[in-house]
Amino acid sequence: MKGFIQRLALLIHWIGFAAFVLGVLSVVFGLMVLPVQGLLVAQQPLEGGAGLIGFGLFLWVLKWLISGNKSFFPWKS
Repeated sequence: MKGFIQRLALLIHWIGFAAFVLGVLSVVFGLMVLPVQGLLVAQQPLEGGAGLIGFGLFLWVLKWLISGNKSFFPWKS
């Protein structure tokens, strides 16, 4: 069971890290990185980027709560 929890935490961490990176790119370059129909995204790149950054940080905290590992980068787990 411990191995499953560790893999789940790593998956959560990678998804959060990708969201964080996309959010930072969206804010820095003014891009809307998720222009998918049906997906609730903000109209302004700054708002969408801030949402992705917040989502990434939330998943990092969730990973920390599950596994106890507080490394920000997934490959340093």
